[in-house]
Amino acid sequence: MIYDLIILGAGPAGLYAGFQAGLRQINAIILEALPLEGGQLTTFYPDKPIYDIPGLTSVRADELVVQLTNQWRRFQSTVPLIYDQVVTQIESGESGYKLTTNSGTVYQTKYICLASGSGLLSAKRLAFEDPHIHYAMRDLNQFNQQDVLVLGGGDSALDWANTLLPRAKKVTLVHRRTNFRALETSVNAFNKSGTILTPYDVKSLIRQGEKLHVTLSHLETKEILNLVVDDIVVCYGFVSAFASYQAWGLNANAQGITVNSMMETSREGVFAVGNAATYPGKSKTIASAFGEVTTVFEVINHRLHPGKKLLYSSFLKF
Repeated sequence: MIYDLIILGAGPAGLYAGFQAGLRQINAIILEALPLEGGQLTTFYPDKPIYDIPGLTSVRADELVVQLTNQWRRFQSTVPLIYDQVVTQIESGESGYKLTTNSGTVYQTKYICLASGSGLLSAKRLAFEDPHIHYAMRDLNQFNQQDVLVLGGGDSALDWANTLLPRAKKVTLVHRRTNFRALETSVNAFNKSGTILTPYDVKSLIRQGEKLHVTLSHLETKEILNLVVDDIVVCYGFVSAFASYQAWGLNANAQGITVNSMMETSREGVFAVGNAATYPGKSKTIASAFGEVTTVFEVINHRLHPGKKLLYSSFLKF
């Protein structure tokens, strides 16, 4: 079978793309490398609050995944999701592209939508190892009445720090710069009840009994500061696997796959959305990913049906 479209990735953008394919009656499938859907939201921070979804003041990551999955499931019979499929090769085929996966399965398609984020991710780690150093948080209860040190200065670090405030005994946020990459509202909210230390970096860490003894070094004055905490949450970001995208003949760098205003990559008929894509002014939020998905489907739909007036409605009854 030759599909109209293959969607790579079943994170938020991929699930929404599956729904859009069903809405437009496009013959498509979703291939996901993991045995479950949700991408980073499921793998790294299911309890994390998300604030950038239109119409929702806040929604927990795992709850958003459930809602997106339910939305796609309206069309799961026509847009199936296949798990444990890591694409190892993309080649030009007779009618578009031929994809080979780790299982040896070969899929053929006219178009590809890369919604696979930064590829397979691994968290940037400290040079120290301890069971109470966390790179993903699956159970917030483990931090109840604990002294917690959060490392990082992006949205994830501030979101986690604010989430921990009501349950932890104390939350201290350490960032290597004086400026934050997070929303100012998040920084201000944390600053009211939490402790912020900048610009400091972790110099050493040892365990003594049930406590972690952390030595911080001021990056300008070299002042030494000693902290004693129960847990450390590291939010330094992730190491991505963009090399696989380059191996597929796509123009990609550490920021993502370069796309044009139609979200099309350097290979015709191959599109990228969400964290997989980069362009001038790119905002790596879930909200922007949804808009990018819609753009891709407008382009693909008109290419599949040139000159035809397309009728579909977001108000379809199910």
